[in-house]
Amino acid sequence: MFEVYKDLKERYPKSIMLIKSGGFYECLCDDCIIINKLLGYKIKRWNKYIRCDFPVASLVKVTSILTKYEINYIIYDKEGINVNRFSHNHYNDYITDYNYISVINRIDDITRYLNDNIFNSNINNILTNIEGIICKISL
Repeated sequence: MFEVYKDLKERYPKSIMLIKSGGFYECLCDDCIIINKLLGYKIKRWNKYIRCDFPVASLVKVTSILTKYEINYIIYDKEGINVNRFSHNHYNDYITDYNYISVINRIDDITRYLNDNIFNSNINNILTNIEGIICKISL
């Protein structure tokens, strides 16, 4: 999947790549930060990258939001590539200094904290706090 993402990103650098994988669409790196910011989908670590995904049934919801905010996006699935561009693309408006490397580092910090506190009797509170942080990463 990363090779497809990389190839598309070279051709359409300021567009969100929505790549179909099974019953989900996935996006990577800075694209998933924008998706998280606009739609609240969870960011997950994937090797040395970050990703987020959503069910195929949510594609209309996601593309409606991207259209509303005039953010270019590409849909890649077995039918091919569907390019959606706007006259004034707002992709850069949603990219901040908080890039995906920062998110990966934050996820690593949380993982270390969890491992250090695995036998803490308040583990449920810790897990709830971690989930809250991951779900609402402040960008």
